[in-house]
Amino acid sequence: DLPEAAAEFSHRTCLEKRSVGNTAARIFLWTSLRLELMGEAVQLFCRSEGSPSPQVEWFDNNREKILPTSSEFSDYEILENGDLLIKRLQWKHMGQFKCSASNGEGSDTQGIFIYPMNNPQN
Repeated sequence: DLPEAAAEFSHRTCLEKRSVGNTAARIFLWTSLRLELMGEAVQLFCRSEGSPSPQVEWFDNNREKILPTSSEFSDYEILENGDLLIKRLQWKHMGQFKCSASNGEGSDTQGIFIYPMNNPQN
């Protein structure tokens, strides 16, 4: 039997008061594992902080950089908050994605595993 709903496991690290000035990029909220039905849109979390504001990059399950441009032909969209939207989940998306946040002070990277499940409705 397939589960009725998708599952998501996210992490949030403690947010501490930081001193004024430059601080290294840090990812404080991310999705570590996501089980979702094929054909659905999936949002993977990657929220970062730092000063100056970090630049977020995503890498797909083939370790290729996901371009931040959005078009109707692209499988992905990188949202303003740093999250990744997979527009229509397919079996080819299964695997480890990586989110990287960096600024001039440092960088942080987190891995996200996505597992597409068969949709019993199809």
